[in-house]
Amino acid sequence: MKNLKRFFVCLIIIVLPIGSSIPAHSADILKVSKIKIGCFLDLTGTLAQIGAYGKHGFDMALDQIKKEYPNVANKIEFIVEDTKSVPSEARSCTEKLVYKDNVFALVGGYASATVYAGLVPLKTVKEPPISIISGGTIERIEQEFGQYKWFFHIFTWMYTYQRNIRDFLLSMKEPPKTIFVAYEDTDFGTGHARFIRKYFPEKGFNIVGMEAFKMGATDFTPLLTKVKTYNPDVFYFIGYGGDVIQITKQSQEVNLNPKMFLNLVAIMAPSYIDAVGEDAQYFVGNQTWEASATFPASKRYPDGLPSTEEFIKRYYQRYKGNPEAYTIMTYVSLYILAAAINEVGLDRDKIIDYLEKIDTMTPMGPFKFKESELGCIHQALHDMIVLQYQNGKPVWIYPGRMDRLVYPSPPWGKKWKK
Repeated sequence: MKNLKRFFVCLIIIVLPIGSSIPAHSADILKVSKIKIGCFLDLTGTLAQIGAYGKHGFDMALDQIKKEYPNVANKIEFIVEDTKSVPSEARSCTEKLVYKDNVFALVGGYASATVYAGLVPLKTVKEPPISIISGGTIERIEQEFGQYKWFFHIFTWMYTYQRNIRDFLLSMKEPPKTIFVAYEDTDFGTGHARFIRKYFPEKGFNIVGMEAFKMGATDFTPLLTKVKTYNPDVFYFIGYGGDVIQITKQSQEVNLNPKMFLNLVAIMAPSYIDAVGEDAQYFVGNQTWEASATFPASKRYPDGLPSTEEFIKRYYQRYKGNPEAYTIMTYVSLYILAAAINEVGLDRDKIIDYLEKIDTMTPMGPFKFKESELGCIHQALHDMIVLQYQNGKPVWIYPGRMDRLVYPSPPWGKKWKK
């Protein structure tokens, strides 16, 4: 009998080789029928294009998880809900995901208004799902959810945007003196306007005008005509894709010619460039990432978190274009969640601890959750770059590459070499 027991012990040692990629705790994963992960995205409505880019990231992550962590992938039920770019719909989405679907984790979110509305129901849940949120920049999200252990945030906060833009303008050889600010009438727009008022005048910038516009409007001519009367050095407009496209086209129609057209992020989105083409020449924008970046692969997750070049290659093979910054954020958020589950199982506290300790390279750059300025204990991105659209592509100009900046921008009709 003793010899028989020794035989089975030896057999087990042979069947389970040293260095197996299947973690010892994987039994708890195998016991469950499903690992439900909820996702809320703006798949229709005014932000449908950016929602599509986010969905691309999640789909790529799911494919990668199948390759690397099949035990986890076979159990994942990824439930996607469409916010329709409407805050009330976002709230309904997460209520369904939490109360009906009983999801283990939550990912997604882009626009500040829909992210905030989507998070509100989680306040009443005894044990909210671990949430890795890709978007949302307003301080209200940071202040109301940033202290929760289950809340992880990737996108930069709006004060990071405005300090970065201000410091970029200050670093110019001839800093502009006058700025006109137009902003959408949402939490996103009014929040950014508030930080512009806080950060810009104290450094000597003269804000000659600040005016809100209706998100989703079609006629910006009255606003742009007003801006023209002020003749500012910089026209700084804050809004999402559809609005920014209209502002660009109608600025040309009214012959508005500031020394610089400045926006936050929308002008570097592929969807914007596809819509306006060469009219974006010399427009300037803020961004968290740009496709010309050369970040290496992660040493810990070389296949799942490849180099920037490799990620773009994979994306192009699948979607025939370049990814948006938001695409990489959604990809990374789902991938690291799966990596955590693969390593520590379904113990909620252990997953949170795993995420808190992640310190690695990703296609979007160094990635580590640290405390933010206003106390969000799990904040991933803390820096931004400034780009200028030149001759068909965005060019990195700040920090460190200000010699590439074209300023002042030539007027309409003289921006392009014939």
